[in-house]
Amino acid sequence: MKFEISDLARRAESTVFGDRIEGWEATIKLDGGEILLLSQLDGEAPRWGVDAAFGANGFPHWANGFGSRVVRVRAVGEPIEQALNARRDELAARAQPPADPATEARPDDGKGR
Repeated sequence: MKFEISDLARRAESTVFGDRIEGWEATIKLDGGEILLLSQLDGEAPRWGVDAAFGANGFPHWANGFGSRVVRVRAVGEPIEQALNARRDELAARAQPPADPATEARPDDGKGR
């Protein structure tokens, strides 16, 4: 199966019930023209849930909001899951600021400094 990851980013929002959900959101374009909107909420790794699926002609097969877990969640197949997790890890690593030696914790030398 051929596919293209056209978008992958962190997202956070509040639900109508006041809960806050955070995680990753992705858009996948399949080789037949279908589009899948996916999410992986914090704590759900390595699985990705399908929030919405659109046919090649744009017809919605189903559509839920970002990270909706009030309905049965469909998961993507392993090849897409592995590609998304690899890209997610790459983006997360780039988002980490480099270590600053001036602000790193120093061991206590016992002199109270």
